[in-house]
Amino acid sequence: MSSVSCNQHTVSRSYLKNFVSNGTKCVWRYDTKENRIDKKHRSIDRITREKFFYDLQSYNFELMELKLLGGIFGIKDTALENAYNDKQLIEKLFSLIEHKMADMHKNLFKHIDGKLDCDTEIFRTQYATFLVIQGLRTVSMRGIATNLNENEKKSILPFKQYADNERHLGMVQDLVFIFNNAKSLVEDYNWRIIKTKIPSFFTSDNPAMGAVFLPAVIYFPISPYACWRLEKFGSTYEGEDFNIEEVINWIITWSVTSASRYLYASCQSLFCDKVITAVNSKNLILPSS
Repeated sequence: MSSVSCNQHTVSRSYLKNFVSNGTKCVWRYDTKENRIDKKHRSIDRITREKFFYDLQSYNFELMELKLLGGIFGIKDTALENAYNDKQLIEKLFSLIEHKMADMHKNLFKHIDGKLDCDTEIFRTQYATFLVIQGLRTVSMRGIATNLNENEKKSILPFKQYADNERHLGMVQDLVFIFNNAKSLVEDYNWRIIKTKIPSFFTSDNPAMGAVFLPAVIYFPISPYACWRLEKFGSTYEGEDFNIEEVINWIITWSVTSASRYLYASCQSLFCDKVITAVNSKNLILPSS
């Protein structure tokens, strides 16, 4: 735990690995700002990363709180104790969580067409906590945190006690916010997995924004063939019947809307005309609660 990490990933590599092209460690990247596909696919080791992005100037974690968070993922106390009071604590914590989530996704894909024990409180608590953390850790969320107006600072997000340049890291360390949002995902949403027989889904540099803002329906692609759909109980989306084309169109809209800049896919063909149309649209809106 003593090594220094310069390039810190803002999207979990163990998650991005689910979208690599066959036989590679690479993904195809669509630049929504330039409206183009990169000429060469890119290694997941070299995307969604920023230099010293999570390095701390101040520490808001208490060791007992840190152990509580780690305990959700089965991380040993000794590993957290070794990272405590390190300015790269967050980076090292995320690395430990990623290893646990890699195993969880392997198990998920192994059983996705059979009986999957995803209705247990343990599974959903782990996955929901991962979703909230992934929603918080991105470049896009740092921009949101930095540019909140005064009313938003007071009411929307729990950053008001931090200076602008520390507000994002303050949120990442706000375990009350993380636990409350994860609790809401577990208790207030119906979880469904949408599956396809052909590659249909891609991801982005900001794939879990919904876990931060908790809209009425949340999409989270987990592979080219599968996507979570979380439907808030009591909303018009709960138990909704839909055909697969409809939901794929929704997920395209969702992914493009939430992306800070880049989309990532296992094959170029997933960046179809519908994606280009969504990128060019000026009125894309996330489903409201």
